[in-house]
Amino acid sequence: MSFKFFESRHSFTKLMLFFTATVAFLFYLFNNVTLKSSELYTRFLRFGGDLEEMDPESEAYFVNTVGCKMPKFPIFDIHNQRFFTDPDGVHCNTSITASDRQYVWIRLNATELQTMYNVSDPSSLSCSYQSFRRKSDTWIKFLPEVTPIVFGQRHRVAAGEEFIKVTCNNLGLGEIYQDFHYFVPDRDPPGDAVPAASRRKANVIVIGIDSISRLNFRRQLQKSTHLLLEEMNAIEMEGYNKVGDNTYPNLIPVLSGLDAAELESVCLPLKNSTFDNCHFIWRNFARRGYLTAFAEDIGYLGLFNYFKKGFHNQPTDYYTRPIITAMERQIAYKKMGNVFLCYGSKTPFEILFDYINKFVRSLSQRQFFGFFWTSSFSHDYINMPKLIDGEIVNFLKQLREDNVLNDTVLILMSDHGLRWGSFRSTYQGMMEDRQPFMFTIFPKWFFTEFPRAMSNFRRNSRRLTSHFDLHEMLRDLSRLEQLEDVAVDVRTTDLTTAEPLPRGISPFLAIPPTRTCDAAGILPHWCTCHEKQTVPTIDQGVLRVARFVLRELNARLMGSPQCSKLHLNSILEATRATLTADAANKVPADSQMFDLTVRLRTKPGMAEFEATVRVKTDEDMELTGTVSRTNLYGRQSVCVNDPQLKLYCYCGRH
Repeated sequence: MSFKFFESRHSFTKLMLFFTATVAFLFYLFNNVTLKSSELYTRFLRFGGDLEEMDPESEAYFVNTVGCKMPKFPIFDIHNQRFFTDPDGVHCNTSITASDRQYVWIRLNATELQTMYNVSDPSSLSCSYQSFRRKSDTWIKFLPEVTPIVFGQRHRVAAGEEFIKVTCNNLGLGEIYQDFHYFVPDRDPPGDAVPAASRRKANVIVIGIDSISRLNFRRQLQKSTHLLLEEMNAIEMEGYNKVGDNTYPNLIPVLSGLDAAELESVCLPLKNSTFDNCHFIWRNFARRGYLTAFAEDIGYLGLFNYFKKGFHNQPTDYYTRPIITAMERQIAYKKMGNVFLCYGSKTPFEILFDYINKFVRSLSQRQFFGFFWTSSFSHDYINMPKLIDGEIVNFLKQLREDNVLNDTVLILMSDHGLRWGSFRSTYQGMMEDRQPFMFTIFPKWFFTEFPRAMSNFRRNSRRLTSHFDLHEMLRDLSRLEQLEDVAVDVRTTDLTTAEPLPRGISPFLAIPPTRTCDAAGILPHWCTCHEKQTVPTIDQGVLRVARFVLRELNARLMGSPQCSKLHLNSILEATRATLTADAANKVPADSQMFDLTVRLRTKPGMAEFEATVRVKTDEDMELTGTVSRTNLYGRQSVCVNDPQLKLYCYCGRH
């Protein structure tokens, strides 16, 4: 009896376990199906992401979400090591004069003047300075007064002066020295047209370094990387993706929130229109009572002036174009690639960062916004940024020691990676071209005043982001009341119901893990949210795509008879990518549509181009972005002035 009782009890236990498991499974199935069919699930998946999001710390991806899988690449490995070498240093002439925020003086002693400039006696040295002002983006106007600079004395420049030119003569031998100096005179800020509801304001400094990818920043600027991440608690955007080819189509979204074509339709109606009627982000800050600055270290490549008409009126309170263009014309030397590496006694990079130092210190009692851009050591060569690593470290440490960062948000960023050269010709180089760097240092009080916004910002460092998002971030920084918890909650609710998602989303809000390149305004040609498969260059489909690209190029050149017709020399590389989720949803399920990226060489001229083509059928194709030039054109296109045609044109005679 006892054995039968035990057997009966054992059977009952097994039956109860089976019953419990069945009920649990049915309960899970019911709830899962119900949840997935509800609007709640859709919003949860879109903005929470924990149910469907991939491992955010994956070693294989920079971004690993439902909407974007951005492959991770090594900073160094045996395949790319050969491209990275130590560049030669740059040494400019020794200066006779120096300046600080208010004074100018002769800095060399008698022995140095004798050794370096053959001045036998300081009394035979005659130095003076003359102030000048902006007349237009192209011309300057000198004031009539000439002020002597006496050896051994410091001379205070007149109040309100920004730019001076210094000239020195050696008695009986003529002019021996020219240089320029700059100052940041204090000014009354504009009226606070929109009183801020927030308890505090923050200064904002954006410093851009042209053509540096996220990985090349870490590669070339190792000391800066360590200081930013390990000592200054900077937040790095690991999924930052460019939206256009070169500087202009990438910075216009940052400054205006529009793409280049949209901006031109809104405020550049004529070919000769200036940018005065365009709304750029510094106007947002000016309306809140901030003093504003815009400065570049290369005038020739100016964002608004390279084959463009610039500004009729000065766009910001402080604007360095007058002195930079004067330096380029009068004291620039050591040209390398597209830029001069010395303006008198300093490099353009040193001049810009010295100006930023003067700017933040001269306006220490004001609220300020500054957008500063350097191209001189990064525009043309992948290894040159290594030369400015120490200077960036010193600059950042000085800001920290002077407590500038207590009330200043500092953003370091780039427009894109290097767009030409031997490394650019590799698959990793192609991807790095599309992945600029971005670091942000926040004042400590941001984390206590705006906990929800800062939590979102940290999370978004591993989400897909772009220049459109940086614009939204700057808008938020101009009105900090938008970052308070209550405001963030309201804005998040609005975002969850937005259809479609806005192209630009502030990183202070929760960027959904389902976000794709299409949703973020990133064309397939620039999108790095997928792994690509190499296709043999002898494939007939690749050849058809290459010929299609060639036809597109020649069609663009048709109106310029001075440009030679281009012919296919060779196909260098071809890669295939599956469509993004958004694009795939727009085509029939049985479609064989795919995106193919080809890199090809044309003749005459041996130009190298890269394009992404959406292949629908063998005969139905379309470009998904611009055709990129991946090697330098030099003087091959000297016969055309259009900046786009310069990329493609090979002049019949050059």
